[in-house]
Amino acid sequence: MHPKILIASALLLALTSSITFAQEQPAGNEPEEQPAQANPPSTERRDPSAAGGLLDRNDTNTGPVRTGAAETPAISVKGRVFVRGKEPTAALDVNGTITIVSPGSKFTAASPATGETLTFEVKEVTEREVRLDVTPLNKTLIVQ
Repeated sequence: MHPKILIASALLLALTSSITFAQEQPAGNEPEEQPAQANPPSTERRDPSAAGGLLDRNDTNTGPVRTGAAETPAISVKGRVFVRGKEPTAALDVNGTITIVSPGSKFTAASPATGETLTFEVKEVTEREVRLDVTPLNKTLIVQ
């Protein structure tokens, strides 16, 4: 036989045996190394209905709302009444006192920060919110 053919056959045999050896290695001996990720996925299980991220801050409409230098008193909606043919009405809790309001009505309350008297005018009462104009701050306060 020709020496070139013998060398080519030996190389071909060596290559095919190394390929089959690489495929026949038993799995599970050593885990494959994966490149490190910048933000590895969390293994911690999280309740999908729980608030997270920015919603974790425990924001409620029952505390004082910061509007510039002065603060508004604690205002929350206790209830709303909608009757066909009549103005909508809302019951607001203003610093622990229940105040009944409708669009166009006004009420006053003291600022907890400065003690000055703030005047609130009800602009709108909807199913979702009550809009109040705050004087002398010239701000609109939305209470949900």
